[in-house]
Amino acid sequence: MENSYKALPVGTILKGGEYTILDKIGEDDFSITYAAQQNSLNRKVCIKEYFLDGCCFRSEGSLRVECKPIFIEQFEKYRKEFVREAEMVATINHLNVVDVIAIFSENNTDYMVMQFIESQTLSPGATQQTSQTQQAPLTSQAQSVKRDVVQKRRKNKTWLWIFLAILACLIIVAVVTSVHNSGSAANKDTEEQKLGKEAKQTITVNGVSFDMVYVEGGTFTMGCTSEQGSDCDCWEKPYHQVTLSNYYIGETEVTQALWKAVMGSEPTYMDGWTSEFGYGDNYPAYRVSWDDVQIFIRELNRITGRTFRLPTEAEWEYAARGGSKSRGYKYSGSESIDSVAWYRDNSGNKTHPVKTKRPNELGLYDMSGNVSEWCSDWFGSYIILSQTNPEGSSSGSYRVNRGGSWGMHAWRCRVSDRNHFNASLHNFILGFRLVLVQ
Repeated sequence: MENSYKALPVGTILKGGEYTILDKIGEDDFSITYAAQQNSLNRKVCIKEYFLDGCCFRSEGSLRVECKPIFIEQFEKYRKEFVREAEMVATINHLNVVDVIAIFSENNTDYMVMQFIESQTLSPGATQQTSQTQQAPLTSQAQSVKRDVVQKRRKNKTWLWIFLAILACLIIVAVVTSVHNSGSAANKDTEEQKLGKEAKQTITVNGVSFDMVYVEGGTFTMGCTSEQGSDCDCWEKPYHQVTLSNYYIGETEVTQALWKAVMGSEPTYMDGWTSEFGYGDNYPAYRVSWDDVQIFIRELNRITGRTFRLPTEAEWEYAARGGSKSRGYKYSGSESIDSVAWYRDNSGNKTHPVKTKRPNELGLYDMSGNVSEWCSDWFGSYIILSQTNPEGSSSGSYRVNRGGSWGMHAWRCRVSDRNHFNASLHNFILGFRLVLVQ
């Protein structure tokens, strides 16, 4: 891998001569974007290539995308999501969304061919500036894709009116519920409200102590708020109002010392914790799946007689934003990520001991960066309606994790950024922190 590279060279031919790469015009954690020529129609197009940054490479003289063995599971998972995203965008008919012309596989990866728009960053959802009447005729492959899309659009028009009617009913219900909740909130006597208001609770398990920080409940705006700028993903929208009760959350991510105190041993998956990625009592526990964490929590609850659990996604974001003390930062505790987070540009490609960066407004450490933190929720789409103590989707394929990690770019460490993995996945970027209910 000493002579490895990423982007396709200028002049590369794809799809049996149909496309020629002209230039690389952008990249992110999951893809590389090129300007290209569609030779059969003599027009410029945009091609997005699936390329999982940090996990993939090309050997010198080869176009084939290779994957490091330890990343094969992640590579294949996100490859399926890349294709699913392309297929989803192909069904959208809107002047502000670029057209997907073709999707194909080559060089051990996948490609999405899109309409090219001059002077724009081209990706699904990019703003369309040109008139659709100026587009050149489509290839037979693209025409086939478009025919399927048109048929889906016709079916969707009827469903749109049904959806709008249902949405109107839901809004009415939400307003009535909100009025009811506001009238009864003062008398509410939940387990969360029985929690004391100590700034911290210190709990000791088999000689290892850890602190839980009090978070006063309140109402906040969850999702892609203005300070996040243009970094938001589509699944951070729509932003919406969320009201939460009081709770306690871990001052730090669960450490390796606490994991051993509860479980009696270290994880063994993929050699467990190593000095290569961070080893020591004050380092965060990593390579623990969501399923592993449930076993840890059950044992912790048995030992302490208390009720710990993972935070909901809403609880996590509220705490990361600073709760009722929030100053509206992009990252947890600052506008400057380097002061509060270990991430791709400063981590040296490994975890770091907890509490070595500045805390946020609530005194919580590493809510941005270090390890990405599991939440209790299934991953799902947001809704625009106001919610009280939401617990996420009732079912799904992936569990939410938040905060970014030592191996991710800065934009992945924002307080509103969302990520998701299979609940059984073990990875050196994945850890967690606890919530105390009683």
